[in-house]
Amino acid sequence: MQTYKDGVCAVYRTKNVAQPGKKAEYKLEPKVPLLRYDERTVGIKRFYTAMQADTRIDRLIRCPRLDSVSVHDVLVIGDEQYEIEQVQYPVEVKPPSMDVTLRRLEVRYESV
Repeated sequence: MQTYKDGVCAVYRTKNVAQPGKKAEYKLEPKVPLLRYDERTVGIKRFYTAMQADTRIDRLIRCPRLDSVSVHDVLVIGDEQYEIEQVQYPVEVKPPSMDVTLRRLEVRYESV
């Protein structure tokens, strides 16, 4: 049985709020306001595979499964914002869960 004891996060989608014809300006729009999670270990293989793909993995968490969460959504834990790099659905876990691979954002989004 999986528990989600390490904290709470929120999932946002990015929304272009610029006027038509103007330069794109993205802000965060709430998608899943409250989601419990369990911290996971970023393994050596996952870490170095990401480096080979010219990206980095900063964090890995496990949450209850939600099919609406996808790559390029933004996940917020405390004051930190992360881009979702990958979502995986492990089959051996009860209740149904998802492993979310995260990359810390250098430039923060504002909320809508």
